[in-house]
Amino acid sequence: MTPRPVGILLLSGLLGIILDQLLLTPWGLRPDPGWLLAGAIPALLLGRYRPATAHWVWGVAALCLGIAWSAGRAPPPPDWFARLGGEDQAIEGVVAGLPQPREHGLRFPFEVRTAEAGDFPRHLLLDWYGRPPELHPGERYRVTVRLRPLSDAWQRRGFHARGYVVNDTPYSAAGEAHGLHALRQRLSNDLEHHLDGHPAGGVILALALGIRHQLDDHAWGVLLATGTNHLVAISGLHVGLVAGLTLWLTGRAWRWSGLTGWIAAPRAAIAFALLAALGYSALAGFSIPTQRALLMLMVALGAPLLGRHPPPGRILLLAAAAVALWDPRAVGDPGAWLSFAAVALLIYGLHNRPTHHTPRFRWLHDWGRTQLLLTVGLLPLLIGLFGQASWIAPLANLVAVPWTGLVVVPLTLAGTAALGLEWQGLGAALIHGAAEGWSLLWRLLEPAARWGAIHLPTPPVWAWVAALPAILWLLAPRGLPARWLGLLWLAPLAAAPLPRPEHGAFRFTLWDAGAGLAAVVETRNHLLVYDSGSAGHGRELARALSRRGWHTIDTLILSHDDARHTGGARPLTTVLPATTVIVGEAGTWSGRARLCRDGERWQWDGVRFRLHHPHPEVRGDDAACLLEVGQGRLWLTADLRHPGPLPAITDTVEVLQVPAHGSPRGADLSMLRPHWAVAATAAGKPRRPPWSETESRYRRHGARWLDTARHGRLVFHFPAHGPARLQSGTAFAPAPAHELE
Repeated sequence: MTPRPVGILLLSGLLGIILDQLLLTPWGLRPDPGWLLAGAIPALLLGRYRPATAHWVWGVAALCLGIAWSAGRAPPPPDWFARLGGEDQAIEGVVAGLPQPREHGLRFPFEVRTAEAGDFPRHLLLDWYGRPPELHPGERYRVTVRLRPLSDAWQRRGFHARGYVVNDTPYSAAGEAHGLHALRQRLSNDLEHHLDGHPAGGVILALALGIRHQLDDHAWGVLLATGTNHLVAISGLHVGLVAGLTLWLTGRAWRWSGLTGWIAAPRAAIAFALLAALGYSALAGFSIPTQRALLMLMVALGAPLLGRHPPPGRILLLAAAAVALWDPRAVGDPGAWLSFAAVALLIYGLHNRPTHHTPRFRWLHDWGRTQLLLTVGLLPLLIGLFGQASWIAPLANLVAVPWTGLVVVPLTLAGTAALGLEWQGLGAALIHGAAEGWSLLWRLLEPAARWGAIHLPTPPVWAWVAALPAILWLLAPRGLPARWLGLLWLAPLAAAPLPRPEHGAFRFTLWDAGAGLAAVVETRNHLLVYDSGSAGHGRELARALSRRGWHTIDTLILSHDDARHTGGARPLTTVLPATTVIVGEAGTWSGRARLCRDGERWQWDGVRFRLHHPHPEVRGDDAACLLEVGQGRLWLTADLRHPGPLPAITDTVEVLQVPAHGSPRGADLSMLRPHWAVAATAAGKPRRPPWSETESRYRRHGARWLDTARHGRLVFHFPAHGPARLQSGTAFAPAPAHELE
């Protein structure tokens, strides 16, 4: 069968976009779109006169066009931080979304209208620390900001830069809220008012408006462990449910109304379903996952609306091409890969599949097979992205998806609509019904989560390559012999050897924890965590360590009682329990812990550790528990200000964590003459030439300076013999699991 030209063009163009975003752009190979266009257009014309090779010529031309489109549509964003990050900038603009409470203030999207700097990023993600004013979407503000580095995950969400409002600078409100943002704010206030104190309030707020900041660590842990985290992310499932219910209800009502002579019931139902999906997406704030789901739905329903009925595989290809053309950066979004992989698995496993079940029970068979397909088929992606999977996900989703889709979501949306129409009594009743419905489901999910999660390390590339044919073979139709052999090809996902330091060597990672501190030391068989940053950094640290194959922490050291150093300890130890907890100050940890003892020593896998407590009688920064690793090769000093008597140290100091985040108030340890001086500094406060006093002082003593504000997360390998090597300075950790939907 000869492939159709349209299919070849779409597939090749999609491959070109993927190639540019995942390979060429990360490697800095940006071809000129003009040259690509100049070569592709003649090739397309040439294909018309060479039928024998037309498909190959068109495929290559479409590949070039895809690369050109990606390069022109989504070029690498300017490095605003490098140009403007060290200076305060006065800007005026609009609060472009719902502010979300954070640990130390608010986070909100901001659309810049005017700026003193002239050329300035337009779409910002801002933090306002301390006690910010009550912000409302749509309000116009004049503020002073300072920029910070922006991760790829936030760039894919449409932000141009990230920053924070500078404290102690004037600000003013220059306009009132209006439009869609004001409606979402009012609905959010009403929902929070009626659900105040209800355990399911965070879930209902997430289902109604896509606001998930009220879901705590425990809730996310339960959802991830049971494979039901997709239920609280407004994406393909929820948009599809709204469209499906509208399609069914409108189709029935249209037939009863007698209007079929004017327009056919199926077409009318599809039109109303698309409008309902559009309205729900607007209510959710048109987040990137919602936009992606809406585009996929428009492609899937647009074909029958136009009287065409292409096969499901072609619809999926059209949807993927539409999403990539709309925003080429979507091909780098893990959520997009999960969405399309799930649909592809369902097409492969369910479409035109013969069954021996009677029609009466076929729906039950298909629903069970759907859960099996998604659980087994998405296993490689879930392990790679989140470092964990759930073996009870098929059973949990077998109950949770229909209950949420047929009970909780309809009641939530109906209640939200009633609140929007100012029917407070009816809206409150419906919302409480939805909350009670979710609470019933939660009683099943919470106990199941205790033994449902499987934590696995990130597998090597060859294990992923082996997993693809394994999935296709394992989920193949009946009649294919020895399908169980697919399990053998999946085994490397769990059994692949992990890269660990050799005996006598260790690996040191200084986490990018903003204004806090989080560091990790790994030996061959043991793990030590020194401070944990804030709560958010503790969650990220837990995921990263799980992906590296760690299940427990041998020793957790909390240097002193400071939330920027200890705030992440609780979410971290929830995932990775700590065998031993050592604290620099009494009262730092609510669980079982012991105080740091000056001079305490131990050895793991040929690596020696020693604790120092210079001022055991004081509190605060100088009460910090210091750590020496590898006989002085690595020193971790927390926020030490006055070092006091330290042991005699020679030229063995290879890496020194500069105390007090590299600021002048920290202890001056430059006389130790480290080879590397590394500082955990907050982004937005860069040290650029002329260097700060602290940085220049360490450089004068021969140290190479690195800080997390400019270089991100720092990884050093200390071999058993030879000097320490800087392995990477990766600026950003993987996005949290609940942000990848």
